[in-house]
Amino acid sequence: MKKNLVLLFILFSVASLTVAAETPISTVIECDANGNSLHLGTPYTVRGIVTTPNLHAVNLSFYIQDATGGLDIFTFSNAAWYSGRALAIGSDVTVVGTVDFYRGVVELVPALETDIVVNGTGTIPTPQIITMDDLQPLTGDNQARFNLRGKLAKIMNTYHATGGVAWPTSVYANFTIAIGSAAGTPTGNCYINPATNIIGNPEPTWPQNITGIFNQYDTASPYWEIFEISPRMYTDFETFTTVGDWELY
Repeated sequence: MKKNLVLLFILFSVASLTVAAETPISTVIECDANGNSLHLGTPYTVRGIVTTPNLHAVNLSFYIQDATGGLDIFTFSNAAWYSGRALAIGSDVTVVGTVDFYRGVVELVPALETDIVVNGTGTIPTPQIITMDDLQPLTGDNQARFNLRGKLAKIMNTYHATGGVAWPTSVYANFTIAIGSAAGTPTGNCYINPATNIIGNPEPTWPQNITGIFNQYDTASPYWEIFEISPRMYTDFETFTTVGDWELY
C-alpha cells in the first residue's frame, strides 16, 4: 500500500512539474509555411510581461511578451479577470492555457482565472521598429513576419492615407496609413480597437509615430494578408519630429 502511495505521489509530482515548466513564447507561436499554428490544442505554461490593457468589453484579451515573442491571452466572457488579477501593463505574469488560433492570431486560453498568476512588475519590452513593408501581403512562407504577430511594434512617420476611412469617433475603424505623406505608397492597415480610449479622442496632427501590437486579421489559410498595427491607447500616437531615409520605406 505504501509503495502504491509513493508511486502515486511521484507520478503526481512529475505531472505537476510537466505542466508548470515554462515554455518560450516563440515555441508556442510556431507555425507552418501558411501561417497556421503548429500547436493547436496543446497546453503550455508561459511567462511574460503584459503589454496591453484588456482589449475587449466582454472577453478577456490581452497580450504578453517575453524575450522571444508575443502572445494573446484570450478567453470568452471573462473580461473581469484582467481587473480580478490586478493586471496592468508591465505586470510580470505566468499563464497556463491551451493554444487556439483565430485569423492569424495565436492565442493561449486559460481555463480558470487562477491560471493567471502575477509574479510582480517587470520591464515593458521596447517596441520593435517596423516599416511599411512589414504590413504588406506575403507571397509565401515568411517565418520572421509570422513571429512578429503579437509583439509590441512601432512604425514611424505615418500619415492618415488619402481616401481612407475617417478617424473613428464612436466605433472601431481599420483605417489606412502611409509613410512620408498622405499620398505615400504602399499603404498599410492601422486597427483602432473600440475597447481602447482612442475612440472619441480627436484625430492627431500627422505625421505620427504609432506604437501598438503587430497583428493580423486574415480570414483563411494561407495567412499571408491583412497585417496591421493596433495601438493600445491614445498616447500610442506620438508626434514625428525627425526624418531618416530608413523610415521612408
